[in-house]
Amino acid sequence: MPTLKQAIASGQYEFPQGLFFGGKEPSQSYRLLESRFRDWFARVDRVVHLDFHTGLGKWGECNLLLENALTRSQEEFLKSQFGEGSYQELAADGVAYDAKGGFGGWSFRESGVRDYLFACAEFGTYGPVKVLRGLRAENQAHHWGEPKSESTHLVKKHLKELFCPASPSWRKTVLNRSRELVMKSIEDLGQS
Repeated sequence: MPTLKQAIASGQYEFPQGLFFGGKEPSQSYRLLESRFRDWFARVDRVVHLDFHTGLGKWGECNLLLENALTRSQEEFLKSQFGEGSYQELAADGVAYDAKGGFGGWSFRESGVRDYLFACAEFGTYGPVKVLRGLRAENQAHHWGEPKSESTHLVKKHLKELFCPASPSWRKTVLNRSRELVMKSIEDLGQS
């Protein structure tokens, strides 16, 4: 499963109609970030950058996924604020995969900040096979289906459910945990 996950979800630049196509040129968002990123952090010594995602991992569970090696102080921060085992670095047997063109690695390199901690807060939804099946169905409907057909509508609705479940308890858990991550980060940054 780890090899399959890495092969499918890491991104590709060859097949525009395939899953996880990264584009043929930098996006408008990337160009904006590239032009301003260093300026935004010019007078900052420390950053905690949380990037929120859903779809990987156990139902409602949060994994802080790291793309860069931690400093000792970053490791202490994560353990003290979020607990032992609350984060994982990229590993073949973990939840994450190494994405081509990942935002965390780029942010770390481009910021110019000495102490830059990037963590993807990944909240689990449905199992990986179910999510992949939904992604493939939506990709097929998007590229080869009729945009206004009922079947295309249902496929897109299903994909939304896979990444943002309608379950009130899942949503409450994810929102509460997200707020906790943000507040503890702000609290810790205020003390430094």
